Amino acid sequence: MTTVRQSLASVRENGSAILGERRAALHPEIAAAIAGFANSTRREDGLYAMVDIGGGTVDCCAFTLFADRTGQARCPILLAQVELLGVEPWRICEDDQGRRDDFRFLLDTLQNLVIWGTKQRLDPKQSPLDNGASSLLYRRRRPLVCARGERQGPRSLAQAVHPRQGGRSPRDAARAGYRTR
Repeated sequence: MTTVRQSLASVRENGSAILGERRAALHPEIAAAIAGFANSTRREDGLYAMVDIGGGTVDCCAFTLFADRTGQARCPILLAQVELLGVEPWRICEDDQGRRDDFRFLLDTLQNLVIWGTKQRLDPKQSPLDNGASSLLYRRRRPLVCARGERQGPRSLAQAVHPRQGGRSPRDAARAGYRTR
């Protein structure tokens, strides 16, 4: 069976005959989901995290959404990660408590890596150990959307990073009575 990469290499080799002047490239599935979300009539400019759960993989990315001077939607992807943690791998793990816990840990880690990596890229002076308590980026509520472009209730990037703490930094969560560890 020919893989996607082999097919793409074949297209690149014979590109002039097949494509003319156009170029062939491989784009992650989540990029298509972001493009669909960006062209939605309900979109709002801002910073977003998107998670796409597929049959074999989970794609997680953070991106900004804004309109350029011509009114065209722009959505540069700041950070993206893809792991083999989709529905089929979950089915293998769901009957075993240890595997199930490991799977959930890996999913949480994937999302946290993307969210904290994006935060570090946008706010490099803020230490990840400080947990962003004083960071403007951390305090602003940023929507977390699924791949279908639906908002997930009141969730925000802060809540995604600290879901058990109501979206508060560990320091603020402790003051509010949340468990921080």
